[in-house]
Amino acid sequence: MKRTLPNLLLDDETGELLTAGRRFVLLPAGFFITSLEQIEKIVGQAAPALLFRIGCGIGEEYVNRIVCAAKEYGETLDPDLLLLEAYENALYQSGFGIVRLRELDLEKPRIIVEVANSPTKDEKGCEMFRGIITGIATRDLGECVCSEVEHGETCVFKVVK
Repeated sequence: MKRTLPNLLLDDETGELLTAGRRFVLLPAGFFITSLEQIEKIVGQAAPALLFRIGCGIGEEYVNRIVCAAKEYGETLDPDLLLLEAYENALYQSGFGIVRLRELDLEKPRIIVEVANSPTKDEKGCEMFRGIITGIATRDLGECVCSEVEHGETCVFKVVK
């Protein structure tokens, strides 16, 4: 099924694409692949660490967007719902593929995220996606470690404290 996303607003006067009151830029999936390749050419062996840090920033921005949207509606999301919204809805609706929260246990704490059909599924992209998943988790877990435990058409990431 294909559907239109109702939360997007294009301001004809400013040319801004907005969701939850925050500006976004719509880019083709090839942009990520090309960017990742260029970063690797420029920084060489430091590329995985850089891509991870970029991903963390992206993940934190997703959480901020969700928190702002909830505040606009006078709501506060509990940590479980915030993480579910970030992983399964925000990343999915942004075109990162089918993202599923396999396990969410904030008491252990442990989170397992499955990603299928991602435009960033090569090793470089997985490093950035590992950062995105970590950036989302840090809001409620603080410092945590995310590792890719399965790699292929479907990648699985595990986050622990």
